[in-house]
Amino acid sequence: MTTAPDDLPFWERPETVDRFAGRDPDHRLRELVGEYPEPRKARILDLGCAGGRNTVYLAGLGFDVIAIDSSVAMVTETRRRLAAVVSSEEAELRVRMARMDDLSLLLDGTVDFVVALGI
Repeated sequence: MTTAPDDLPFWERPETVDRFAGRDPDHRLRELVGEYPEPRKARILDLGCAGGRNTVYLAGLGFDVIAIDSSVAMVTETRRRLAAVVSSEEAELRVRMARMDDLSLLLDGTVDFVVALGI
């Protein structure tokens, strides 16, 4: 039996994924990191990454970004979009399915800053 899009949870619906993925990176984030002197030296956690708008932007600037979301559809879309910036294998490693209260994927437990917009 196939699930109709309207029967899916909000965050798993294709139109929701498209809407969130289609947004520009957050303007406050762009201001914050736009002049960061050494992006490659900063590790960022994008908590609740949705469709990857901020994850892809940050990776494109050279930041070491780890992204998590609890939606299969959002993680899939973020990985797909991030693979255009890093390899597909790297996108698989960087974007994880997880709840925001479980940060065990951060093996050493450290990040330089956390992006948590709209959660």
